[in-house]
Amino acid sequence: PISELVGNHGADGGRQLAHSLAGRGNRPPAAAGAGRRGPPCQKRKDARLFAAHLRDAAMIQRARGFTLVEMLLALTILAALSVAAVTVLQNVMRADTLTRDKGERIQMLQQTFSQMAADFSQIIPRRSRDSASLFFAGRFQLGSDDWAIAFSRNGWPNPLGLLPRSEIKNVSYRLRGSHLERLSYDQQDPLPGSLPTVTVMQRNVQAFRLRFYASGRWLDEWQQPQRLPQGLEVTLTLEPYGEIRRLFLLTPGGSQ
Repeated sequence: PISELVGNHGADGGRQLAHSLAGRGNRPPAAAGAGRRGPPCQKRKDARLFAAHLRDAAMIQRARGFTLVEMLLALTILAALSVAAVTVLQNVMRADTLTRDKGERIQMLQQTFSQMAADFSQIIPRRSRDSASLFFAGRFQLGSDDWAIAFSRNGWPNPLGLLPRSEIKNVSYRLRGSHLERLSYDQQDPLPGSLPTVTVMQRNVQAFRLRFYASGRWLDEWQQPQRLPQGLEVTLTLEPYGEIRRLFLLTPGGSQ
């Protein structure tokens, strides 16, 4: 109680205490808290209110979804990317197809010349039963649309002679349509009416030409059926590559 405080401190102390209490009670609330809750507190409050306003705006925007213009723009970008992806895929597939086709053509061409090299390297001067020629070559013969060539070759594999046939084989080449064909018989001297085994060696052939080397010069025709030429030039005109020429060395010609 005020009376006790005044009694304990005397009259002067009571007057000082009353003056202190009166001064403390008359201070304005805002002025009393100005040192602690001044402008920084107000800025933090404003920042919290602004953040809450942004959150509310974002929630409203998410609730609204996409506009028609945004959807059309997204679809346009997706369509452009799809067209670009399909174009790239088509180019890759086209390049792969062209590469595979060229690889198959080159492989077939190599196999054709390899088979010719195997046949011409084993050529022998031998007459067949129904022909007196050792070596035959001419245009539009044997059903060919261009040059044709027929001969006998050795080296037809017959392990230990187990098969009832000789190692000699009659072989011929011709151009039928756009296909270069290899004809061979299973018998050394086929019977009349026997059909040959026809193998397509090369496709898309436009021309099949031969030249012959003998006596130190090249000949466009071979008119010595009783002799073998010393060399042979084979020229194939292929649709994608043009002319491809290959030279083959034959055994020295002789008569029998």
